[in-house]
Amino acid sequence: MADYTHSDSSETRFTNDPKIHIDYPVPLSPPLPSVSKDIELSRAMSASSKSGLFSVSRSDVLFEDQWLIAVNKPQGVYCESVLSSVPSLLNVPTDSDTLGKCCLFVVLNARVEWLIIDDGDEIWLE
Repeated sequence: MADYTHSDSSETRFTNDPKIHIDYPVPLSPPLPSVSKDIELSRAMSASSKSGLFSVSRSDVLFEDQWLIAVNKPQGVYCESVLSSVPSLLNVPTDSDTLGKCCLFVVLNARVEWLIIDDGDEIWLE
């Protein structure tokens, strides 16, 4: 077991164990006020209730072809709710392999003209 030294500042240090390195990063911002917990709880409860009622409709579809579907995710709705409701929109069983992988694309620049997928195929957005 490692030896401990106790200083007046109530810091515990490991003195004889070279594997333990105590050099934790120091946060740059001060701790959040206690009211932030209430705000986050309120936001999470609102998102949970909105997400429970949400289902993708045809009006939410922004783009669709044989490989990709892009849907509008409303603010305050969890991504999981949007992704889980896509199979019902496409009339595909949820346990089907037809959907393949689900990805969330976030366009940071409105001038994006194409996306490159993992296998190198290009998808052109018009």
